[in-house]
Parts: sequence; structure tokens; C-alpha cells
Amino acid sequence: MFQRRKQSSLPTSSLSVPTGGGGGGGLGATYGSSSSQMQDGSGKAIKMDAPIVKAWKGASIFTKGSYYFLILFLFLIFMGYRYLRSWNASIWLTCHVQECELSLTPPGSRTQKFVFSRRQLVSAH
Repeated sequence: MFQRRKQSSLPTSSLSVPTGGGGGGGLGATYGSSSSQMQDGSGKAIKMDAPIVKAWKGASIFTKGSYYFLILFLFLIFMGYRYLRSWNASIWLTCHVQECELSLTPPGSRTQKFVFSRRQLVSAH
């Protein structure tokens, strides 16, 4: 993107850090290649990881396995809840003073409500 001109008048640090290549945009020299080149101020030599990445890299195999199992079981709990909520059928009959309401929920679809007169009800146990 933006490249800095490499002139002798630019300030450089006295540390011996490689520049990362001559072109500026490519994947040039790796860290520790040529120690005679000075840092050009572009920030290519800075290698920083997020704190969570550092913690993950330093974690033991048992800690990583525990996190994998935690994610797996949370996923299974979520999927089980979804399965129970969406694939169970239910029938509810609610009667009021003048009318009754029949609510049918077939497996995997929305609730359908039917309202009818209380006189049409034959029997209720």
C-alpha cells in the first residue's frame, strides 16, 4: 500500500532488526536472516499476537481438550433443545364462557388455533 522511501536522512534505530525484504510489500527475508540491515521504521519486524492467542499457544493439551469438549457439549445441548422445541406435537383445548380454543402444534411447524362455540363441544373429560 504505502511505502517509505529509503534514504539515509530517515531516522532509524540502532537495533539490528531485519527489514523483511527490499520491496516493502512482499514476503521477503524472514526474521533473523541478515543482521546487517537496519530497521526502516515500517513496523514489519514487529510480531504481536492477541492475548488469547498467546494463552492458547501456551496451554497444555489437556486444557485444549477440555475446551474442545466444552464447545462440543454446548453445541449438543443447543441442538437437543432445538430438536425438542421443534419436533414435538401438542394439543391444547382452552374453554372460556362463550367459546373454546383448540391449539394444534404439529411437529416442525407453527401453532394453528381454531376457535369454536362452546355449544359445539360434545364432551370434555
